[in-house]
Amino acid sequence: MKKSVVAGLVLLALIVIISPGLMGYLAERSVDKQLEWAADDNQEIVISAAGFERGWFFSEGEHRVEFASTGPGAALRQQLGFAATGTPALIINTRLDHGLIPVSSMNRDEGSLLPGLGRAISHLSIENADGEVSALPGVVYTQVGLTGAVSSHYVLEPGAVEETSWGAADITVKTSASQDTMEFEGQVDALRIAGGNEQLETGDMQFSGALVETGFGFSVGDLALTIASVGLKSAEQSVRFEPLSLRSHSRLSGGRVDGDMDFDISINSPAQPDAITLKLHGSAADIDGAAFGRLLAGLKKARRIEDPMQAYALIENDLQTLFEKGFEIDIDTLNLELPEGTMRSSLTMAARESAANPLARTGLLLALEARADVSIPAGLFDYIAARNPGFQSAAAMGFLRRNGDNYELAAEYKKGLLTVNGAPMPIPLPGR
Repeated sequence: MKKSVVAGLVLLALIVIISPGLMGYLAERSVDKQLEWAADDNQEIVISAAGFERGWFFSEGEHRVEFASTGPGAALRQQLGFAATGTPALIINTRLDHGLIPVSSMNRDEGSLLPGLGRAISHLSIENADGEVSALPGVVYTQVGLTGAVSSHYVLEPGAVEETSWGAADITVKTSASQDTMEFEGQVDALRIAGGNEQLETGDMQFSGALVETGFGFSVGDLALTIASVGLKSAEQSVRFEPLSLRSHSRLSGGRVDGDMDFDISINSPAQPDAITLKLHGSAADIDGAAFGRLLAGLKKARRIEDPMQAYALIENDLQTLFEKGFEIDIDTLNLELPEGTMRSSLTMAARESAANPLARTGLLLALEARADVSIPAGLFDYIAARNPGFQSAAAMGFLRRNGDNYELAAEYKKGLLTVNGAPMPIPLPGR
C-alpha cells in the first residue's frame, strides 16, 4: 500500500513539475500551427511572431497582425479608412501557462487545473503608423487541448473612450488545425463610433458557425448572423439598416457541393421614411468540389491583377470546367419591398454535365439552361419610370409585359435560344 502511495505521489510530481517544459514546447507548436492555418493563402493580412520566450511553467509571446503588401491588402486598408502609407498593426501579447496540469494559471482569471497542453491569456493593442501603441479593451482566454485543438474566449466589459462607446461582448472560437475545423459563436452589444461629422452605430449582434475544410481549398458548414441595426450618419446623408439577417448551409457529399442561403435586410433613410426591404433565398446543388476549388484558387490569384481582361483570362478555363462538370442554381425568392409595392423575381440556372472540350464555348452554352421571372406592380413601375425614362423602353420593347396590375418578364434560355415573354430571340454562338 505504501509503495502505491509513493508511486502516486511521484507520478503527480512528474505531472506537475516535469510536464510543463514538454507541454510548453508542444503548446507553442500547436499555436504556431493554428496561426499558419489561419493565415494560409490570406491575401489581406499577414500574421507574424515578434517573439516567444519559453519558461518552464509559463511562456510569453507577441504576434503581429498587419495588412499584407498585396492588392487585396491595400484594398482592405482603404476600405477600413487607413492611410495608404504606413503599417498599422494589431499586437497580441500572450502569457501561456503550460503543463499537463497548468498550476501556474490558477493565479489569474479563468485559470483551471483541467488537463491540456496549456491555458493562455492575451491582451490586444494597436500600433499606429507612427509607432504609437494604444491598448484595446477586452481579454482573450485560450485553452490548448491535449490534441492541439485551440479554444479562445474573448470577453469585453461595457465601456467608453472619448467619442467611442461599446456594450459587452462574448465571443468563443474553437479551431483544430489537425481536423481542419472551426466553430464560433458570439454576441456583441451596441457599438457607437463618432468622429467629426460622421457616426456609426450598431445594435446587438449575434453570430455562429461551424465549418470544416473540404480538401479542395474551401470550407463548408453552417453560418448565421443577425444585427439588430446599423446606422450611418454624416453631414451629407443618413441611412439605417434594421434588421440584417444572414443564414447559410453547405455540405460536401460524394465530391459534390450543395448549399442554400437566406438574406434579409431593411433600409431606412430621412429621404425615404418607409423601409425598403430586400429578401433573398437561394440554393445551389451538384457543384463539382474539385472544379469549384480550382476556380476559387484562380479568383484569389486574379485579385492581384488590375486589368479585368487579364484577370478573366486567368480563371476562364476553370470557369468553363465548372460548367462542364454541371451544376444547379435556384434563386426562388429575390424580392424588393418598397412603399409603392413589391418587385418579385426568381432565377434558375442549370448546366448538364458534358464531355465537351473545356476550350469550346459552344458546347457549354448549349448545355446551359436558365429561366428568370420578374413581376413589378404597376404603381411601382410608374414610380420607377417617372424617375428613369429609360425604364419605360423596357415595356415598349416587350421585355416587360402588362398583365393585370403587374408588369411581368418571363425569360427562358435553352439550347442556344432565348425566349422573352413568348418571343424567340436566337443568340449567336461562338465557335470557340
